[in-house]
Formats: sequence, C-alpha cells, structure tokens
Amino acid sequence: MKRCKKCGTVYSSICGECPKCFDPETFVEEEKDECGDTQKRNSWIALIIGIPLFMIVIYALYYVIKTLVISG
Repeated sequence: MKRCKKCGTVYSSICGECPKCFDPETFVEEEKDECGDTQKRNSWIALIIGIPLFMIVIYALYYVIKTLVISG
C-alpha cells in the first residue's frame, strides 16, 4: 500500500498515482501490509481444521446412508 505525501490517502500499489490528487510522484515508500500475515495464518488454521472436519462429515453421511440401506 502507498500513502500520498500531499493528502495522506492510502491507495493500492497497483495504482500509479494518488486517486485523490492525481499526483504520481508524491507517494511515501510502500508500507508493510500487516494484515497479510494474519490472513495467511487464518487461512492455514482454516485448512488445518476444515479438512479433517469435512472428512468427518463425509464419513458420518456415509455411515448414516449405509445404516439406512442395510436396515431399510
């Protein structure tokens, strides 16, 4: 993310100029994205919990369907 020296607007590093004052040369060095590390950690936690949980749900559905067909 970049921050404009003139107006202080924070904008994407993809943009070449400030969207508010349209000056391409007035950005401060790129700031570190603090949310990136948190988002990566959250996605790993979701994978670690989500995949086994998904497998348990599939197994439970298989078990229920199997018992219904056998007893049916």
